[in-house]
Amino acid sequence: MRPYDDVDSFFNRFFDNFLNNRGFYRSRVDANMYETEDAFVYEFALPGVDKKDIQIDVEGDMLHVRVADKSTKKSSGQGYSGISEQYFGFEARYSLPQDADKDNISAKYENGLLTVSVPKLHPTKKLKGKSIKIQ
Repeated sequence: MRPYDDVDSFFNRFFDNFLNNRGFYRSRVDANMYETEDAFVYEFALPGVDKKDIQIDVEGDMLHVRVADKSTKKSSGQGYSGISEQYFGFEARYSLPQDADKDNISAKYENGLLTVSVPKLHPTKKLKGKSIKIQ
């Protein structure tokens, strides 16, 4: 343990709380990735996010998913008025497999679940076993 670990920890917690109380916060998004016979599928839980705030790009062999959302809430009452803002950001990059069909990627956003489907160039065919004769 370094002599200043406790001090570092204190200031990290302080600034995390300071930023969180002003509407900035770190985001954690639940993601699920799996492979089917003819596609690679990426799912992201993004409840409450508007579809217009989601951006999906392919850059080289990378799938890039970004979300930037800012919500503003105005409130007023007798003798006061206020505005509170909250920011949500998420960014993820995934290396696409070699057999990914980058030209035919599709995405669907429904009920807070973003599903990105990356078709395979050559869907895996189930091959029957075969014996090889040695010559």
